[in-house]
Amino acid sequence: MLFSLARGGFAPALLGKLSKNGMPVAAVLASSVGMAMALVLAQIFERTAFVFLIGCRFLRGPFIWLMTLAHSHRLSLAHGEGKSHHRSHSAAGNLELDFSAFSRCWPVLVSTWWIPDFHVALLSGPPWLVFLTACYFIGRKFQSPKSATGAAPHG
Repeated sequence: MLFSLARGGFAPALLGKLSKNGMPVAAVLASSVGMAMALVLAQIFERTAFVFLIGCRFLRGPFIWLMTLAHSHRLSLAHGEGKSHHRSHSAAGNLELDFSAFSRCWPVLVSTWWIPDFHVALLSGPPWLVFLTACYFIGRKFQSPKSATGAAPHG
């Protein structure tokens, strides 16, 4: 995953390099460090690590849907939703459907507050998103124009 992200220009270029034998050594090592950290954290937080990961995984689903719907809504507005007879009857970009789905995702996300084991995921989720967003913008600032196009070949 890290290798592919690096080749697409979405992770540091070092992770997209191959060894003489054609192995993505840096990406494998970085992934291995992440797995080792997960094992250590699982031992330290033995009783809560699994629930935390499940909570984070659960939060990711509604969040992705909300972002997808927000983007769909934005595209609908940009392309003048409703002007084209064909577009107004399609599911993608239909403002009423977007709003309906959007209004159903929020209660799912908010209702997790009443599941005590998910509090840690709810409290850590927003700072994690801020961190990832900052990494994205910092990475884009230092990204070369070639890697910004995602045109780097595999291999």
